[in-house]
Amino acid sequence: MNANHSPLQVVLLADDLTGAADSAAAFTQCARAVYIHTGICPLPATLEAGGVFSCNGRMRSLAPSQAFQSAAQYLARLAEARTDLLGIKCDSVLRGHLPHYLQAARTILPHRTILICPAFPARGRTVQQNMLFVHGQNTQSTVTGAFHLPDTAHCTIEKLADAAPGQAVCCDAASEEELAHIARFILGRPGSVLPIGSAGLFRAIAQQIAGKPSVQAGFSLLPAHHKALVLAGSRHPAAAAQAHYLACMPGVALINSHNSTASQIQRLWQNDMRALLWQTEMQEQPEGMKLPPVADILPQQNTRIVATGGDTAEMVCRALQIPLLLAEAEPEPGMALTMLPENSRLQLVMKSGGFGDRTALARCAGLEEKT
Repeated sequence: MNANHSPLQVVLLADDLTGAADSAAAFTQCARAVYIHTGICPLPATLEAGGVFSCNGRMRSLAPSQAFQSAAQYLARLAEARTDLLGIKCDSVLRGHLPHYLQAARTILPHRTILICPAFPARGRTVQQNMLFVHGQNTQSTVTGAFHLPDTAHCTIEKLADAAPGQAVCCDAASEEELAHIARFILGRPGSVLPIGSAGLFRAIAQQIAGKPSVQAGFSLLPAHHKALVLAGSRHPAAAAQAHYLACMPGVALINSHNSTASQIQRLWQNDMRALLWQTEMQEQPEGMKLPPVADILPQQNTRIVATGGDTAEMVCRALQIPLLLAEAEPEPGMALTMLPENSRLQLVMKSGGFGDRTALARCAGLEEKT
């Protein structure tokens, strides 16, 4: 944690748990503390002062009308807190009930300018002339269309200052420099702008608060006598390739929810295996996913859990009854290293299924360093 932390109070709302984590992780370099509410229980009566509080509103898994109601309820509750910045994290490839999050924001905070920017250049997501590009490929999706806004809501950086209170605008950003410009615009108007953006936008805001670019040190190698449990629950093709690469590494054992018993897992844990890998079946729906029987083993071990995808991360927190996480670092862009405030033996790494190259899961587990 940065010794010269900022006194700013930042509150974020995300539609799933990985979103809550990756939007908050970069603030570890400038905030006194960064808390992630996992969404498995109601919000606390009061929020921690002088830090960052990122909340999993769980809207992604709801029906559209329920997503609006949930977003509105969370925003009303979070807006009661004394905050310097309130923001909504959206998906960088425009998944989720985006028009309903926008409708909730307009209902609860009708006088704020709403600035939308899903760009995340560090992960290959850019917005150019209102079009979303992923690794240079035009997705043929417009940001205004994803939020059910007219094309006239598209805005360039040069026109940001013309945005009026109560207006929603979608801004281009094709580089880190352009995101930094947007971040300065937001921070220069405290209490009057509500940003809706990807983890990339909130990283840019954190960098402006810190007064320097984020420093990603990478994931440390797993210490001796520590274990990793990797739960590859995302169905994204990138996540599948990462799980395959990890499965081929020495010291990695495969387990599953249906055939691996607690005693079998315990034996693997006590042997020379460095990591256990569980991968969901492609046909398995999120509500049908089941954590392997490790809940009784983990709290007694020095363990790093790696979870890909918001449903998987929330499944872990429900199984282990974790209401709140403390973010420790952002080792790589959009990847959060967290721990339990009361149990330093257990780390939880969260990442979106689509983030990273084929060795990303191996690095998250601490079995390989970035070259």
